[in-house]
Amino acid sequence: MNPHGADYAEKLDGLLSMMKEDDVLRDNILLAKIMLLSDAQLRGEQFKELSVRFSNTDGGIRALYESGVLKVRLWQEAQARGQDDARCLAEARAILNSFIKLYPKSIFNEQAKVMLDSLVAP
Repeated sequence: MNPHGADYAEKLDGLLSMMKEDDVLRDNILLAKIMLLSDAQLRGEQFKELSVRFSNTDGGIRALYESGVLKVRLWQEAQARGQDDARCLAEARAILNSFIKLYPKSIFNEQAKVMLDSLVAP
């Protein structure tokens, strides 16, 4: 499956329709669908839901990381517009700190630390 193909979302839906609720790949397919969402707020909400529902799976762990990345990007975009979004910055810090503590052995842990260290001090 090509994530850049026009039929990618349809193929993901097809896979989901064939899976049982307890399928070990379900979290990954759901994460892939969320990554396609263009609405940042909706994507953030769904990352959070997935990270809670599948908290100790690779998809759930990645969803929490992506949630932190999204908050950092939203904060950076606000900064570029000359706005100070302290709430978004605080949320980014909280999510990344939580991720680092919850998943110290994750392949995304070092990236989360670097991202957290790059944020301005409160």
